[in-house]
Amino acid sequence: GIAKDQYLVFGFNPIESRDTTTLGKEIKWAGKSYSAGSEVISAYSNWSLTADCVFELLSDSDWIVELGAGVTFAAQTIRLDYPEGNNLGETSDLFVAPAIIFNGGYKFTEDFFLDLRYRASGLSEYTSQAYSVGVTYQINDRWSASLFRGVLEQEIDGDEYYNDASFDHGGFAVTYAF
Repeated sequence: GIAKDQYLVFGFNPIESRDTTTLGKEIKWAGKSYSAGSEVISAYSNWSLTADCVFELLSDSDWIVELGAGVTFAAQTIRLDYPEGNNLGETSDLFVAPAIIFNGGYKFTEDFFLDLRYRASGLSEYTSQAYSVGVTYQINDRWSASLFRGVLEQEIDGDEYYNDASFDHGGFAVTYAF
């Protein structure tokens, strides 16, 4: 950490999705038209970088209470095309937004704890919130391993489109602190 009761967190979250569908009606996307009844391929890319400074409020307690502030850099690209190509419509946006962080939990032992995390970020066109629950085992002063489950919700209300997305995620993380 940067001091006894505070630390920095950096995150990278790449999300990529592809789908094929048959259109029920004609649509226009990024200056291109796609006719009703045609098959189209959509490609969705959302990559975000985050940087946060978090303060531990009860560092001498078994209860975990942390508050923080940070910044989000999010890049999103949405593409539509026919399977055979030749009609690619693409739009890309970059967003920078402030964030607030709240983490809570309980230390069952010095090495094993439950954590709840919430992070909200946003400005006029871009908002996101992420929340998760996890269990962590502190291997030593530097290394830890976690199992987690969470949701990332994101809303973009831009000039060209409106996108409201929710991503469920879970996994295993190994973390090194320096």
